[in-house]
Amino acid sequence: MTVSKLEYLSIVLGGIGLSSILAGSLWAEDGIELKTGISASEFQKEFDQRLRDGFRLVDVSLYTVRRQTAMACIWGKRTDPEFHVQTKLTAPELQKHAQDVQPMGFQLVRVSANAAGSDVRYAGIWEKRKIPVHVRLGYDVKQFEEAHKTLSAAGSQPLHFHVVAVKGQLIYSGIWEDVPEIKRELDQNLSYAAFVKAIPERAAAGFRVLQVCGYPVGRGDRYCCVWEKTSPGEQQVSLRLTEAGLARAITDMQARGLQASRINSYPQGGANRFSVVWEAGTK
Repeated sequence: MTVSKLEYLSIVLGGIGLSSILAGSLWAEDGIELKTGISASEFQKEFDQRLRDGFRLVDVSLYTVRRQTAMACIWGKRTDPEFHVQTKLTAPELQKHAQDVQPMGFQLVRVSANAAGSDVRYAGIWEKRKIPVHVRLGYDVKQFEEAHKTLSAAGSQPLHFHVVAVKGQLIYSGIWEDVPEIKRELDQNLSYAAFVKAIPERAAAGFRVLQVCGYPVGRGDRYCCVWEKTSPGEQQVSLRLTEAGLARAITDMQARGLQASRINSYPQGGANRFSVVWEAGTK
């Protein structure tokens, strides 16, 4: 199968390859389901039905379809740990909610943002867990770099990030967690070529992709990536997936039997693009 480099990245590295999901449709494999094109008005109904079916939300990414917010969601058929989800929040509202539920043992583990003009709205997933996290929202690049430097020096590890363009300015949001026994590193502002080059180099040092976040820069795109030092295993990383690329790749993904663990969406070149990390098992 021949696919344009503009539509996805395919690198074999202990199996790093590619594939994905048709936008607006459903893909399921071994208790993991990925669905895109969920409108904000449809989300609550979708969420309630998933809970009844024994699924929980694993990851969420916001994007725009016809000037309306849409969601790409990964659902996992498991109930632990206890979790809850908030959407349509401003940065202050999300930060306040994170502080309010922290005494109850809930920590923010996923964050996504979408911009309509200068109005930025967030979605977040909280899990009941003992590991403390540190949340930073709505930072410019200098603030973000300083936050990462300070938190890393204190021993915190990068967990999840989102970058959104607001009237040409990049807004960063991130989550770090206190897991000193795990080694992670963060790269940002990677070009497509630099990211492709980094994958085998990082793999040689024992690192795999934990999360990748794409975002528009001018007429191109850049990537923010979290690398984790862990045991080798089959993994696929998808970049620049259009709806057509998602459709062509779905057969390949099902044949490999991998599951989506992280999803990210962003506008680039007049279309929505998707970045996905696929694993033999989800994190």
